[in-house]
Amino acid sequence: MSLISAEFEQKYERELRQVTGSREFFLMLSDIFGTFTEKEKVIKAKEDLQENTRNADEEETFTRFLTKITISRIVIFFANMT
Repeated sequence: MSLISAEFEQKYERELRQVTGSREFFLMLSDIFGTFTEKEKVIKAKEDLQENTRNADEEETFTRFLTKITISRIVIFFANMT
């Protein structure tokens, strides 16, 4: 299983060959896609919180569902502290 598409691999082949670890990989991704501002993170977390539903049909455990909600709330909480 590959976490990146064949199209992405082909487009960034040279850069990917130079990556030696996960930190470098994520830095490369942030250079390509950019990063979110704190305001954007809060907006996204609020949207996620409003749209979150438990995927019971896919046998998602309640614990996993609770984790998704908790992460969104933590982002909102810390963003509001600044």
